[in-house]
Amino acid sequence: MSMVEFQPMTPSDYQSWLRVVTKNYAEENVAAGRWTREEAMSRSEHDFASLLPDGLSTASNYLRSIVDERSSERVGVVWYAVRREGDRDYVFIYDFEIFEAHRRKSYGTEALMHLDGVVRRMGLSLISLRVFAHNRAARDIYGKVGYEEKDIIMSKLLS
Repeated sequence: MSMVEFQPMTPSDYQSWLRVVTKNYAEENVAAGRWTREEAMSRSEHDFASLLPDGLSTASNYLRSIVDERSSERVGVVWYAVRREGDRDYVFIYDFEIFEAHRRKSYGTEALMHLDGVVRRMGLSLISLRVFAHNRAARDIYGKVGYEEKDIIMSKLLS
């Protein structure tokens, strides 16, 4: 039995999450060398507006709070969407976060395993995500629950 469940984000939770995730995504892209600091926020805001044009109501997107079943406390968030590539539908995880105070308590592993069941009940059999190479903690947890690295981009900055 899972120790977590997913609940739809409330409009208030969505607004709070959107502010934080937009900022974090901008910072991650700067750290990865993809964007300059000057352009990062506007590019991040543009990406989120494109991906979630109807916010919480955007079709085929699932914005969920990760909740501890025992205490009913929100311990994190997950945003996943059904996507199509060729003739195959699959789930793509756009954002996954366990809040700082709840990390290293198995919530991440439990939430990812819970998502496996959700996706199976949707009749799908593939989950994909993208993770920044410098985010070793995320790469470790995804690997722990069976995700495999499929595409690695390497860069060299010449000065």
